[in-house]
Amino acid sequence: MKQKTSPPRAQSFLVPSLRQEREKRLRQLVIVGAIVVFALTALLVLAAALQLLVFEPQRVVASADGQVITVRQLQKRIRYNFSQQLLNYNQISNQVAELRASGDSSSQFLIQLYEQQLQQIVTNLDADQIGRTTLDNLLEAILIRSEANRRAIQISPEEVQESLERSFGFYRKTLTPFPTYTPLPTPTSALTATETLTQTEPPPTEAPPLQPTSITEQEFRDSFQRALQNYGAIGWSEADLRELVLESLYRQRLRETFDKEVPTTTLHFQFDYIRFNALSDAEAAQARLRAGELDFRALISQTNAITQPAPIGNGTTQEDWMSRSRAASLFGPEVVEALEKGPLNTPSPVITSSNSGFYLVVPLAREVRPLEQYELRDEQRRYFEQWLTKARQDTSRVQEFMDPAKLVPSEVRTQATTLQRQLAR
Repeated sequence: MKQKTSPPRAQSFLVPSLRQEREKRLRQLVIVGAIVVFALTALLVLAAALQLLVFEPQRVVASADGQVITVRQLQKRIRYNFSQQLLNYNQISNQVAELRASGDSSSQFLIQLYEQQLQQIVTNLDADQIGRTTLDNLLEAILIRSEANRRAIQISPEEVQESLERSFGFYRKTLTPFPTYTPLPTPTSALTATETLTQTEPPPTEAPPLQPTSITEQEFRDSFQRALQNYGAIGWSEADLRELVLESLYRQRLRETFDKEVPTTTLHFQFDYIRFNALSDAEAAQARLRAGELDFRALISQTNAITQPAPIGNGTTQEDWMSRSRAASLFGPEVVEALEKGPLNTPSPVITSSNSGFYLVVPLAREVRPLEQYELRDEQRRYFEQWLTKARQDTSRVQEFMDPAKLVPSEVRTQATTLQRQLAR
């Protein structure tokens, strides 16, 4: 008889095969798991990198007239503003060091002046403040550009280039020529050279020479390339620099347009006044006027005599044709209202001024007259700033979504803090 194969011997061949299969599957699971973990880790790192380098810089900080300002734009401008302040700080610091090294006692006043400027610069370098100021500047630039476009004001690339060249001292276009005059008599010691040139002068004896450029075109190109290298250290390109010049030109051109809208004439007043520090004194003086004890001029003289050496009244003559804006600045809008509406040659009731003090005034004359040049400039500046402030505060045009102080680059915050600590020592 043939012997049958034993079943246990067949199972002994199958057991190693099953074990190997399980181990093979386990290894496959481990490999797949490792691949999945690696892939997930890579995805997380990629997501973090995208958030930090792509999505975060593109987050919107604020908007104006539909145009947004991103984190990247804000931080780039913060770095520029900080670098300019830091450059100014270093230049003044070097001047202070040179003055101290000279040992010249007469330069002490200048040193104190420079140190005050340094203190102001460091105050401006406060990280939170520079973030706030930078965002305000960017929003204003958008509002100005929008208003300029509404008024059909356009700046050409050629104008940007010319402005850029001039900022480096290169004048492609010929400026106003310098006239040539025949020699004048040697001035006496009582006259300065400037005063001498104001005398009557003979006409030029020859064609006036053209004013030369301060640097050549090649020198401009070299200087510009060096500047671009410095700007590159803070992440600025030539396009960024030209955009900054464009912003400046739009502001200048819009300001000139606004200046033309400011009236060159305004109401002026002639008036007498007395200022009192105490309400009771003003009321007592008013009672004397009403009782007819003395006239206003006599009251001025008596008041000044009592308060010498610091007169409260305006002296023995009236204010001669003061503009409405200047009167408001010096005496307050309440006094201006009395000058506008009060009867001429009649003392006013006691006026409590928001500029401090208590006034009695006598309007003597009212007349529309031209503004002085310095007053016109002040009015033009005020008119433009009022428009810009109003536009900036218009929440239908301007929205802020993030705190700019929290977006100041870490390296800027560190340097600003270090400078402030150094100056505080």
